[in-house]
Amino acid sequence: MTGSTLMEVNNVNVIYELKERNIKAVRNVSLTLREGEIIGIVGESGSGKSTLAMTFLNLVMSPGRITNGSIIYYGNRSKTDVLKLKPSDLRRFRWKEISMIFQGAMNSLNPVMRIEDQIMDVMIEHGYDPSDSNRRVGELLKAAGVSEKIRSSYQHELSGGMKQRVNIAMALACDPKILIADEATTALDVLIQRLILLRLLKLKEERGISIVFITHDVSLVANIADRIYVMYAGKIVEGATVDSLFEEPKHPYTKALLNSIPSLEKGKAIRGIPGTPPDLSNDIKYCPFAERCPEVFQRCREEEPGLVTVGKDHIVSCHLYSK
Repeated sequence: MTGSTLMEVNNVNVIYELKERNIKAVRNVSLTLREGEIIGIVGESGSGKSTLAMTFLNLVMSPGRITNGSIIYYGNRSKTDVLKLKPSDLRRFRWKEISMIFQGAMNSLNPVMRIEDQIMDVMIEHGYDPSDSNRRVGELLKAAGVSEKIRSSYQHELSGGMKQRVNIAMALACDPKILIADEATTALDVLIQRLILLRLLKLKEERGISIVFITHDVSLVANIADRIYVMYAGKIVEGATVDSLFEEPKHPYTKALLNSIPSLEKGKAIRGIPGTPPDLSNDIKYCPFAERCPEVFQRCREEEPGLVTVGKDHIVSCHLYSK
């Protein structure tokens, strides 16, 4: 069972300021994460998923810039807007309250440091006693599903799956209340993907941790999430519980994503999504999916739809449902 709201994202906007144009990577995104809940954020590459995840820790770097919105965190017995924290407060907040498994396990580990030293660095930086940190390394590796024996290894001595589990151990080092997994299973084979998903589910059950799971694979997130948000062209176009989204998808883009999942059913062909996403350097004053949508009509080409409620805990941004 999920509890009260732990994080609230309100009207967040992010742009990348380039020499010739500005890319509006995240556009007026709002969502919630509850205690003990796993939410999935899905969409094609370039939809804004990873950039949105970076805003949760105020990690958007130049040329990126958060231009509007708030990230309200309730987990430290107070109401904290992450986007208004001073740099010194942010250093204490990251890892301790919200931590992240970054995309690309190999690039997240220091090649000239032993695994145990990297994990201990995180804890010592946040005030843990060095001797206690050394003891906890084994516990963290075990919690992440890997043998304590690798603590003295370097990253090049580990497989891709082991590196990713080391990243999970590092993310757990300071007992955060929220764990962000950004494409945590990308480039791993299906067996290791399953092991990583099972490990995240176990962490949720054992530690009561809330998880934001970001992926381009909508079928993968179905096995782990309680709710799913679908992103397209920097915006959320649909949000619902897993059962509702898979049984009654509303947005044509969501339907297209589900239809693109490979099936074991004989004779069922894989369907791609024709066309390409819109150029986010332009002002989008119409439905961003209009040029690719099989259900498009005139209003879609003239006005961008807002989010409307279409059922219990189910929202969609589509003129098929707007008044």
